[in-house]
Amino acid sequence: MKNMKKLIFLFVLSLLFTPSNNLSVTAQHNHNRTTNNQTVNQRLTPLGGGYAKDNWDVFYRGELLKGAVASSFEYLEDGYAKDNWKVFFRGAMIQNITASSFITLGEGYAKDNWKVLSYGKIIDGITASSFNILGDGYARDAWKVIYLGKVINGITASSFNILGYGYAKDSWKVLYYGEVITGITASSFEILGDGYAKDAWKIIYYGKIINGITTSSFKILGDGYARDAWKVIYDGKIINGITASSFNLLGGGYAKDNWKVLYRGDIINGATASSFEYSGDGYAKDNWNTYYRGKKVSGRR
Repeated sequence: MKNMKKLIFLFVLSLLFTPSNNLSVTAQHNHNRTTNNQTVNQRLTPLGGGYAKDNWDVFYRGELLKGAVASSFEYLEDGYAKDNWKVFFRGAMIQNITASSFITLGEGYAKDNWKVLSYGKIIDGITASSFNILGDGYARDAWKVIYLGKVINGITASSFNILGYGYAKDSWKVLYYGEVITGITASSFEILGDGYAKDAWKIIYYGKIINGITTSSFKILGDGYARDAWKVIYDGKIINGITASSFNLLGGGYAKDNWKVLYRGDIINGATASSFEYSGDGYAKDNWNTYYRGKKVSGRR
């Protein structure tokens, strides 16, 4: 017990003789740190794209952006920002770009007087002065065509045109979303609709050639169906065993020839084509059964 009292006594003495100036310095340091943090939070101005700044510093997603000059710093668009000397993309400095001539173009593209960028990366070999965005992901300069920031080799920029629905062409080649469709003649290429296109000899469905289809007799029927003089197609795939000459749409995804009934491209086994008809709201019937969305409806009996 005496030892315990002695320890308590010594502890109290140590507190009494601690220099007061040390305590005040520590308290002042903590106060200054709290005040500074509060001041930063109060004076930060959001700029957009995750950027913010105060009078001295620039931040990206809450982290200090080193090397950025706050007084001239501005956010542009698509993740790009700059000050009077440097250009940034999503918080990273882009090397070898001149800030004074740097502008954004949209769709992730930007340029200075000499270089073109796509989402922060320089596209090698592109001339900035003749660079234009065409749309649908395509762009070009006087000599090259670009898709989503990558140069497409073998395409002539001077004759290149956007056709829509992902298709484009120059005088010799046809592209679908930046990929050349091999074996298609550009001069006779045309878009038909519902995902279909053709040249003088081939039918294409969403960029893929459908082999064995005659273009001269090809027709789009609707509900995903199409045909030529001999074959029936659903969503770009040939349906085997269906006679094109007697094929008809019934509505609601149903169709038939003289012998078979289909629902959304699949044959309904057991359905009688001669008496089959669409009733509406997904229902159909033949002389013996009722169907809902291509499946036989079974009752209690």
